[in-house]
Amino acid sequence: MPFNISHRSPEEIEDLNRLADEVVSALSRAGLPAAMEVDAIDDHMGALVYVDTVADAIGGVHVRWRPHPELAAASRRAFEAGDYTHADMDFDGAVAEAMAASIMRILQRAGFQVQDAAELNDYQPFEVRVHR
Repeated sequence: MPFNISHRSPEEIEDLNRLADEVVSALSRAGLPAAMEVDAIDDHMGALVYVDTVADAIGGVHVRWRPHPELAAASRRAFEAGDYTHADMDFDGAVAEAMAASIMRILQRAGFQVQDAAELNDYQPFEVRVHR
């Protein structure tokens, strides 16, 4: 059974892309490395901003933190090995949680409305949804 997924209109997507650019700019002004996820190179560290164009409550502009590639790789190896209590996984999670909270506060102070994306979707822990 195919999924029937509807996307936002081209005008709405243009508005979301503009908002995403403003978010990248605000985070960069605050001193955080930030980039649009589609433009980021594989070893980019810092805030990744992306636009989810699906026309639902979850879609919109999102920000997630990407740690140093060394930590990401170590955490991924532990996950793939099923070692869910490994120190690298714990540290990676702690960093993601702390950075999501910091990003939320920074963007709020910059005038954006923010929301913990996990409130809308369990599959997006430690991501921030940004809107106006």
